[in-house]
Amino acid sequence: MCSKEQWPKHTLAKRILEVWRECSDENDIDAHVVSEFRPQDIAKIDIDGRLAKERANTQAKASIPIRRVIFPGVHLSEPLKRSRWMMLRNLYRRTGSDYSWTELDRTFTHNAIITKFIAPGAETDRDAVTNLTVDLLSRLPSMPPPLPNHILLTEDSIAGSWLQINANSYSWEDLPTVQKLSGGVIRMGISISLTYNRSSDADTKNLESHNFRQFLDFLSDLIDGAFHEFEKGPAKYNNTWRWFILITYLWSTWHRCLALHY
Repeated sequence: MCSKEQWPKHTLAKRILEVWRECSDENDIDAHVVSEFRPQDIAKIDIDGRLAKERANTQAKASIPIRRVIFPGVHLSEPLKRSRWMMLRNLYRRTGSDYSWTELDRTFTHNAIITKFIAPGAETDRDAVTNLTVDLLSRLPSMPPPLPNHILLTEDSIAGSWLQINANSYSWEDLPTVQKLSGGVIRMGISISLTYNRSSDADTKNLESHNFRQFLDFLSDLIDGAFHEFEKGPAKYNNTWRWFILITYLWSTWHRCLALHY
């Protein structure tokens, strides 16, 4: 179980409130829905604008075929495979030394997940949902299961990344991508808490479960794609470690969201 030292409840409560306010949008949510949590359409995810430029160039030169992408997971059309591949590449860039865990988490959460919550109303209601979310997150295991394949590190292999650790003695628990709760996990926790005690005539449970499962499948496909890049072997820029960082971030988010949903 999660230790208080790792995720103190007062720290969790503060983060939950910050995320809640960040995602509150009373003007753009159906009246009968108090929360919305689902993956963004992969075709609409364009983190750095590169996909839009590529599409514009392809349309301007109709003879240029869409670039083929070998991407495991669900069957997608070539344009969607390309969209998902470019999303992974943009997340991979956030593992570079110019970025941080916070920027990786913010980039993924803000681009990959649609979250809309009713803004906190009465203080007592806000506190009740916050406390329930804290309880849900506190029940999560302190660490997700380790990946089946660790990588052998050298000092050279961790160069160029914001995650600098002792290459000879690191452990799974040392990785901040494993230690920290990602924004996606917190958003799912809030979404569950907001609807936990709703009236029985609010017939949205099936849709919410479908959206949660869609998000889990979305994450699973991204993990498969990142593994595909990782398993290409040591590439020319020592980028295996950086793909490993991204995989551990996605893996940890997937496992914790899976535990919350089921």
